[in-house]
Amino acid sequence: MNIYEKLKLKKVINGSGKMTALGVSKVSYSVVEKMKEAGQIFVVIDSLIDKAGERRRQDLPFMGI
Repeated sequence: MNIYEKLKLKKVINGSGKMTALGVSKVSYSVVEKMKEAGQIFVVIDSLIDKAGERRRQDLPFMGI
């Protein structure tokens, strides 16, 4: 039984694409693996947010911003 079955939520077919109100978005296997890894470790959230911001700023020139 998956988490949604436990919550008694009905399964639907998403015909609207990857990002919709139906299930948010589908993530790749590699992202799921990293999420599982990260979910096993405690960090200071403010520090994590700072690091994510630093990474995002590094990506901005690549995106032409």
